[in-house]
Amino acid sequence: MHDITAHSLSAVSIQAAAAERLVDRDPAAAKEAIAEVRRTAKGALEEIRAMIGVLRAGEGPAETTPTQGTDRMGDLVSYLEGADIEVTLDETAYDRACVPAFIDVALFGIAREAATNIVRHAGARRATLALSTKREGFAELVVDDDGKGLAAPAAAAGHHGLLGMRERARLLQGTFSAFPSPLGGVRIAVSVPSARRRRPMSEADPIRVLVVDDQDLVRGGFKAILGTYEGIEIVGEARNGADAVQEAQRLRPDVVLMDIRMPEMNGIEATRAITGNPLLAKTRVLVLTTFDVDEYVYDALGAGASGFLLKDADPDEIVAAIRVVARGDALIQPSVMRRLVETFVAARPRGGWGAADVAETRRAALTSLTDREREILVLVARGLSNDEIAEELFISPATVKTHLARVMAKTDAHDRAQLVVFAYETGLVTPAP
Repeated sequence: MHDITAHSLSAVSIQAAAAERLVDRDPAAAKEAIAEVRRTAKGALEEIRAMIGVLRAGEGPAETTPTQGTDRMGDLVSYLEGADIEVTLDETAYDRACVPAFIDVALFGIAREAATNIVRHAGARRATLALSTKREGFAELVVDDDGKGLAAPAAAAGHHGLLGMRERARLLQGTFSAFPSPLGGVRIAVSVPSARRRRPMSEADPIRVLVVDDQDLVRGGFKAILGTYEGIEIVGEARNGADAVQEAQRLRPDVVLMDIRMPEMNGIEATRAITGNPLLAKTRVLVLTTFDVDEYVYDALGAGASGFLLKDADPDEIVAAIRVVARGDALIQPSVMRRLVETFVAARPRGGWGAADVAETRRAALTSLTDREREILVLVARGLSNDEIAEELFISPATVKTHLARVMAKTDAHDRAQLVVFAYETGLVTPAP
């Protein structure tokens, strides 16, 4: 029941945010968004009532944890066997690691509803359940029984269980079919997209965003806001740093919105793990912070973040920041970055608060730079643009770009922000007195 309400409330939140944004500029679209809120809420209420009826009757496997996934398929087998139904479960072709958690949970929900229908309505003596990820990019579920078939009154009337399963698949942009089974009863077949192939990013591609924050309301708020903008796609969320690293490896987002203070693993450690992973070389981390009180911004930038923004920033500012970072640029201007770094460097111990092995790696990278590359790095840290550096050194902007590319490669920096941090962290540049 939890995943029904969570998914539906998320949809309601997004549509409500869309209505709020559209009410002045496009009243007709806002009205449609409000109507969609009502339809979604009504559908969720019907499913909740149905599930409560099952739990009260004691006829369905009670859902006692909020995120039951297909690793609990054994519970469904036990439930069916308890009704004297012979069951075969086939998971050999299902790679759970490559299926997003919310899809895995939804598939289990569909399987649970199918099992409940078999026990309550099918009159079956035999059933099979099969999960598969053999078709690239899709997670699939097939449930068969040898019961009464689609001619049964409940099925013919469009029983709420079938409607619920169909709606779950639709919300996941998947397909749902119910047709005669080779066993003689009903076959339920569900196929939902589980992943997408990574392609070179173009202007037409949406920016894929992973939202990381330990507060549910904050994550939900960002999802609702970003869901109203063209070209932004929320591909996942995480509530702590450890989950963020795992989800980033699985989803390969373009941008990670990263909180700092979180349980299990904080945002700084998670940022370092993500930016240090060669498989995530194109993923950028954007730190969410309250600058006036958060003294970890510098460490986050030093760990590889491409910039930061305030949590209470306007929606347009948040989206603009995401787009800047997704292009591979630093979020803040070089001169602003310089002042920020000087402020934090002046207050931190020599050598920084980072890990010793990281400091040693940076010193080795500094040694590998040529005199010209060091010279350019110093000017970057002082806040000069490429054109200003070219004018200062009497070389072309194209030559500056070439040197910068080499410096970034040697220092393992993603952007200018990280180059500025590197310059101060290694002592190449010192804060102004």
